[in-house]
Parts: sequence; structure tokens; C-alpha cells
Amino acid sequence: MAKADTEHLPELKGPKQASLAQALAHYAGLNTITKDGYESEINRINHYLVADGIKPLLIVCKDDKRELIERPQNTLPSAFAAHRDDRLLQRKKTSGLIASLARRKCSTLCTADFRRLMVTMEQEGLSGSTIQKEIALLKHLFNVAANEWNWLGFMNPCAGLKLSGSKQRFVFMTPQQHLALREALAQCDNPYFWPLVEICLQTTLRKGSLLAMTRTNVDINGRVAMLPGKNGTMPVALSLKAIQLLKGAPVHPSGRYFPMSSGAVESAWEGVREKINMPELQFKDLRHIGATEYARAGANSHQLQKLLGHKSTRMAECLHGA
Repeated sequence: MAKADTEHLPELKGPKQASLAQALAHYAGLNTITKDGYESEINRINHYLVADGIKPLLIVCKDDKRELIERPQNTLPSAFAAHRDDRLLQRKKTSGLIASLARRKCSTLCTADFRRLMVTMEQEGLSGSTIQKEIALLKHLFNVAANEWNWLGFMNPCAGLKLSGSKQRFVFMTPQQHLALREALAQCDNPYFWPLVEICLQTTLRKGSLLAMTRTNVDINGRVAMLPGKNGTMPVALSLKAIQLLKGAPVHPSGRYFPMSSGAVESAWEGVREKINMPELQFKDLRHIGATEYARAGANSHQLQKLLGHKSTRMAECLHGA
């Protein structure tokens, strides 16, 4: 029988023992793994882990279930590695500050530390949206620790920081740009990448959901995919064109339709957007570009809201004006 005084010990032995990086690694396994946008959040967390000597993490989907594992070591394509190194050099102060915070015990952190991080990120040219997501992650981590980890008396050092709302990005493509995109995709060596982009435009699914598509969770005849979402598995209707693309996709031993990592998708996309001379076009913008086509075909704001999985019709209403 367990002793009474050991039944409710604080997670990670409390804020005086746990570094910020250790707390984030723990949070990843309890919270990040359940989120729809887990890929971008785990990448953000990994910056802190690496700085504290902890191996970076990866969330993978197996049999429609998510699992947190150590990220395998792999070599980035030279062009992508050079781009990453260039960005790190441009954000040297931010990276250094994140590394310093990562190694400190949570009990030693104060609001001024994270205000300094926000100011430094802004000075080095990071967008308001990026800064907001960084602080939102840390603020939620500390809230969870205070409320769920039995960190008695712990005060959230990010509680006093005000986050401005992120600006909506409205990205549209002309018919000529659509043609240039498909010509660039045709030149891509990866046989899985161009169908991935086309199906993203057809379904407006997020990258994580697309990469989770397998030959067991997609019903070709019923034209529906059962994919992981915020509230568990969700059904996603597939168009005839999407079905045709999936039928023509090469078979991979893993059973995945798109056996690529998130990083590999971003690397391939970077090459495509350079070819079409749209360097600011992000892969996630394809969702809204696809939704714009549905709006032009007659879909109403509520249909677009459901298609995109948004909480309001604000973005859908803007798409109608495109």
C-alpha cells in the first residue's frame, strides 16, 4: 500500500527541480499530443529541449493513435539546412535567450524574462503571430503545471503578458499562378508530394491530417476518411478528384498515402514556392486557397466554416470577397 505522503507528489518533483525544458517535454506528452496543431507546437518545444541537452521529440500516428517518441536523427537536404542555418543566424539573440531560459528551473523564472523574450523576438523580425504562439504555449504550460501538476504555490510567470490577436492571412492565387504551381509540382522528384498538394487544395485539410491518411482509415468506395482531430477521430468527405488522386498514388509499405515527415513537406514546398516566385506563400495557405475555390463555386459561409474547421464564419466571409 502506498504511503499517504507519497500519493500526491508534484510532477517532475516540482518547479524548484524541473527546468523549463523538462517541463515542456512533460507537457508535450500530456497536452501537445492531443492537439490538432501538434506538429508546429512540438517543433517549438524542441528548441528548448535541445538547449537543455534533451533529445528532440516527434509525434507519430500509429493505427490512428498518436505516440510521442524521440525524433530520429536524419540529415536535412543541403538547401533546407542552409536556409535553416541562415534563419538561426538572423535570430541569434532569440535563440540564445530561449537556450538560457530552457536550462533554468521553473521557480526562478519571472514575467520580465518572458517580456524580454517577446521584445527580442520582435527586434529580430519575428511576426506578431509567431511571438503570440510562443508565449501562448508557455502561458498554457505554466497554467497546466499550477492547476494539474500539484505545483503548490507556483505562480504563472506569463500571466501578466498581454497577447495581441494574430492577424488573419488572406492569400489568393490568380489562374496564372495556379498554372505555375502545377507546372512546378510536375517537376518535383517526390511522387507523393504533388498529390499531397492537390488533395490539400481539394480537402482543405491541415498538413498533420493529410500525413495521417492511410489505406486503412480511408474508405475509397465510401469517399470518406476517418482522421484524427481535436475531439478524436473525425469523418472527412472526399471529392471525386481526391479519390482519383488517392487511387493513383504509389503504394508505400507503411500503408500511408503520403509517407513524408512534416519537415520534408516544408522542404519540398520551399522549392516549389521559389520556382513560382511566391516566397511568402506558406503550405498552410493552400487550405484557404482551396476554400476560395469552393466559395467561387457557390459554397456559403457556414459551409466554408465547417470545411475549414473554424469557430466562426469571419474567414469564410472574407473568402467570399476574393
